[in-house]
Amino acid sequence: ALVIIGDLNKASEAFLEYYNRINDKERIFNIEKIDSALQSSRYLIDGIFGIGLKRDVSDDYQVLIEKINNAKAVKYSIDLPSGINPDSGIVMKAAVKADYTGVVGNYKLGNFLNDALDHVGEMKLLDIGLLAGYSDIYYMDYNEIDIRRKRVHNSYKYTYGNLAFAGSAKMPGAISLSAIAALKSGAGLATVLTEAEATKFYPEVIYERLVDKDLLNYDVVCFGPGISEYEEIYRKHFDS
Repeated sequence: ALVIIGDLNKASEAFLEYYNRINDKERIFNIEKIDSALQSSRYLIDGIFGIGLKRDVSDDYQVLIEKINNAKAVKYSIDLPSGINPDSGIVMKAAVKADYTGVVGNYKLGNFLNDALDHVGEMKLLDIGLLAGYSDIYYMDYNEIDIRRKRVHNSYKYTYGNLAFAGSAKMPGAISLSAIAALKSGAGLATVLTEAEATKFYPEVIYERLVDKDLLNYDVVCFGPGISEYEEIYRKHFDS
């Protein structure tokens, strides 16, 4: 069944061109009459909105989305699950929770942000023969890439960078994660510097006090993760 919500008399010429090509299909225009079609369908293809949604979903559209989400069928959304803001990925009051999302042409920023990640299901890019266009949005699966720097035999840890991570002993997890991420991406040495004794999460990371450390001895210094207050000890090192 093809479910149409809205006034067909206000439809665009492009919509009517494809709509009129559909033959011998049940066409439903009344929200109260779609329950049986939703419950009897094995697959639901969601294309309620395009990628221009800017306001909250309401009225019959909200009711339809709720009915779709309650249906047991496999749900497939085109470009974005209906109800997701294409720029921010935020749910605009109601949104389809898809099992699969086919993104046409190029990824949209909203595919990867905020609520969208819990609504798109399995997402794939679809090439339907559109003219090549510019897009600066790409999807990288960390399982498919290796950003580690290739190491030569005649080298040692300082060859690959001596990095310092200045953070807070009160929230040591954030700064520790930053340090271990650097090591996994190829850094040679990572030192966590905190204002007080901190929990040592990783044996690969060096943990030391920030007091009297000369930060010029490091190739790169990362400052900030886990810090909620800019205390005097930080001012001493970073304001000079």
